[in-house]
Amino acid sequence: MTTFIELLASIVATGNVHTVVAPASWSQGRTLYGGISSALCLEAVQRAMGPLPSLRSAQIAFVGPAGGSLTM
Repeated sequence: MTTFIELLASIVATGNVHTVVAPASWSQGRTLYGGISSALCLEAVQRAMGPLPSLRSAQIAFVGPAGGSLTM
Protein backbone atom coordinates (compact mmCIF):
# COMPACT_ATOMS: atom_id res chain seq x y z
CA MET A 1 0.00 0.00 0.00
CA THR A 2 1.19 3.49 -0.84
CA THR A 3 1.74 5.50 2.33
CA PHE A 4 0.30 8.98 2.83
CA ILE A 5 3.78 10.53 2.62
CA GLU A 6 4.58 8.61 -0.58
CA LEU A 7 1.29 9.71 -2.14
CA LEU A 8 1.96 13.38 -1.36
CA ALA A 9 5.53 13.05 -2.63
CA SER A 10 4.25 11.66 -5.95
CA ILE A 11 2.41 14.89 -6.82
CA VAL A 12 4.02 16.43 -9.91
CA ALA A 13 3.84 20.19 -10.49
CA THR A 14 3.87 21.79 -13.92
CA GLY A 15 3.41 25.48 -13.32
CA ASN A 16 0.28 25.86 -11.20
CA VAL A 17 -1.13 22.50 -12.36
CA HIS A 18 -0.50 19.55 -10.04
CA THR A 19 -1.10 15.94 -11.04
CA VAL A 20 -1.02 12.65 -9.19
CA VAL A 21 -2.02 9.07 -9.93
CA ALA A 22 -4.28 7.90 -7.11
CA PRO A 23 -3.65 4.28 -6.18
CA ALA A 24 -6.64 1.95 -5.76
CA SER A 25 -5.54 1.25 -2.17
CA TRP A 26 -6.78 4.77 -1.25
CA SER A 27 -10.22 4.29 -2.74
CA GLN A 28 -13.61 3.16 -1.54
CA GLY A 29 -14.99 1.53 -4.66
CA ARG A 30 -14.83 3.92 -7.61
CA THR A 31 -13.66 7.04 -5.77
CA LEU A 32 -10.97 8.16 -3.35
CA TYR A 33 -11.78 8.64 0.30
CA GLY A 34 -12.90 12.24 0.89
CA GLY A 35 -10.14 12.93 3.38
CA ILE A 36 -7.35 11.99 0.97
CA SER A 37 -9.00 13.97 -1.86
CA SER A 38 -9.03 17.02 0.42
CA ALA A 39 -5.44 16.44 1.54
CA LEU A 40 -4.20 16.21 -2.07
CA CYS A 41 -5.92 19.50 -2.94
CA LEU A 42 -4.51 21.22 0.15
CA GLU A 43 -1.01 20.00 -0.68
CA ALA A 44 -1.33 21.33 -4.24
CA VAL A 45 -2.46 24.75 -2.96
CA GLN A 46 0.40 24.92 -0.46
CA ARG A 47 2.94 24.04 -3.15
CA ALA A 48 1.52 26.62 -5.57
CA MET A 49 1.10 29.46 -3.05
CA GLY A 50 4.05 28.94 -0.71
CA PRO A 51 3.80 29.52 3.04
CA LEU A 52 0.22 30.22 4.14
CA PRO A 53 -1.39 30.74 7.54
CA SER A 54 -2.56 27.56 9.28
CA LEU A 55 -5.77 26.13 7.86
CA ARG A 56 -8.43 26.47 10.56
CA SER A 57 -11.47 25.22 8.66
CA ALA A 58 -12.50 24.12 5.19
CA GLN A 59 -15.69 23.50 3.29
CA ILE A 60 -15.29 20.77 0.68
CA ALA A 61 -17.89 19.78 -1.94
CA PHE A 62 -17.55 16.43 -3.69
CA VAL A 63 -19.35 16.47 -7.04
CA GLY A 64 -18.18 13.23 -8.63
CA PRO A 65 -15.86 10.27 -8.22
CA ALA A 66 -12.12 10.86 -8.16
CA GLY A 67 -9.61 8.18 -9.11
CA GLY A 68 -6.78 7.31 -11.48
CA SER A 69 -4.89 10.30 -12.86
CA LEU A 70 -5.99 13.47 -11.06
CA THR A 71 -5.35 17.13 -11.84
CA MET A 72 -5.48 19.72 -9.09
